[in-house]
Order: sequence, then structure tokens, then C-alpha cells
Amino acid sequence: MVKVEAPLFSTDARGSLCKTIIYSKRKYKNYVKKSAPVRPKETPELKEGRTRMRRAVAIWHVLTPEVKKYWDDWAKIYTPNWSGYNAYVHFCLIALKAGQLAPMYPPD
Repeated sequence: MVKVEAPLFSTDARGSLCKTIIYSKRKYKNYVKKSAPVRPKETPELKEGRTRMRRAVAIWHVLTPEVKKYWDDWAKIYTPNWSGYNAYVHFCLIALKAGQLAPMYPPD
């Protein structure tokens, strides 16, 4: 509910109006902003995706330093904007989604 100390569209209103508009004051400045959208409910697909991501990261952590260096070197050549970690997680997520084993080495 908006706490009105003056007319609604003035500089002294505080709170939210119909969960769509927020009236506030920050660092001596009054502002009005649109409410953030409601976060969607957790779906089974979202849970599966998060589980795959956790598995990919856990597998990365148990790889040997030699294999991690191999991924880093591969990423510098084929995907210059990615690190070896990014490349590994990318290919690991693809494999896990397809129901395959996580890759040990990058593709040739």
C-alpha cells in the first residue's frame, strides 16, 4: 500500500500501487519504478538443468591438472573467448542432456 504524504504522483509518495508501480526514495531522491516480474515456479526441466550443471562442475573438479590444461589449450585455439572450464562444461552439458557419459577430452 502506498503511504501518501502528498498527492499520489508527487515527490512524497512511498510504497507500491497494485503491485505494479513502486514509489520510493533513495539517497534523497524520489523515484518511481515498475515492479519486477514474478519469478516462475520451479519446473522439472529447470531442476534437471540445474542437476546437470552441478554434475558438470563436480566432474570438472575431479579432472587431473593435465586434462584441465588440455581443455585450456583446446579452448584457446577453437573458442578464444572461452576458458577451458567453459568449453568443458559446455560439452559436458550437451553429453549429459543426451544421456551420454561426460567427455574426458575435447572433440578433435
